[in-house]
Amino acid sequence: MHFPEVSYIRWAKSQPPARINLARSGVEPCPPSALGLTHRDLVVTLLVHDGYAPIQSAIARRYSVRDDQVFTVSGGTSLTNWLA
Repeated sequence: MHFPEVSYIRWAKSQPPARINLARSGVEPCPPSALGLTHRDLVVTLLVHDGYAPIQSAIARRYSVRDDQVFTVSGGTSLTNWLA
């Protein structure tokens, strides 16, 4: 299934963070130090736009479909609501 690009979502993701963002989903991130993690323990650059390819591939293998038939939501509540 192919979904058209949502221009608003692309634009919103490209904006600098607001000091107080009343539109965001989720909770404040947990600082790595609270978990005893160091910089070396973290993945700092992970190419994810609309789904994480290794997870999509694993789901596709599990259900015997092509990778492009798997859609994993990674855009937060705004994208999920739009898709619904």
